[in-house]
Amino acid sequence: MSTQFLAGSGARGAGSLARIAETRTGRWNPYRSASAVRMIFGLRVRAAPVGAAYFDPCAVLLKMELMRLLKKPHLRRVIEVGTGRFGLLSGALARRFDGRYIACDFDSRAVEAAKAHLTANRLHVEVRKSEGLSALAACENDVVFANLAPAREPETAAARLLEQAVNFLSSNGRLVLGTDRRRLSPSRLAEIAAGAAGLVLDRVRQPPMLP
Repeated sequence: MSTQFLAGSGARGAGSLARIAETRTGRWNPYRSASAVRMIFGLRVRAAPVGAAYFDPCAVLLKMELMRLLKKPHLRRVIEVGTGRFGLLSGALARRFDGRYIACDFDSRAVEAAKAHLTANRLHVEVRKSEGLSALAACENDVVFANLAPAREPETAAARLLEQAVNFLSSNGRLVLGTDRRRLSPSRLAEIAAGAAGLVLDRVRQPPMLP
């Protein structure tokens, strides 16, 4: 499995960046182990619904990249789009780095479940209901990220976030999106990003492969 990060500049400042993490997997391989969640994300979770996954390979790769980014002390205002039932990525970041974290999801049940899990883990993450960033007031953030791999329509979700993100990034802010190559090809992803107002593709980065 490989991940590709495409970086770009935002209209609100020459230093603004957009990153798109694109993963390729030989097969869909969700992880259903609560002990694995504890080991990788550092959170304790309740039992998942029967047949449901706690996370997917793309989430692991996004965590690796986000942990690397947030080592920089000035990157401390973070929004996650599509946090899901467990809030694992925001929770892992909040556990490791002090900062202001907002996690949102369009599903009311996911919002309530994520609140419960994050509170149980004594983590300070504000969880809100929102379709993309639409329900949030525009504000400057250092990092906005989303794992689009589980999205029903990843292309639509990517286009929406690329359009909205300009109003939510600081001059040095970064947008990080993760998706599955099989459902959204690198070439199509590049086309969407290139057409986003205020965002320009800048570079490509590939993190280590996962087993």
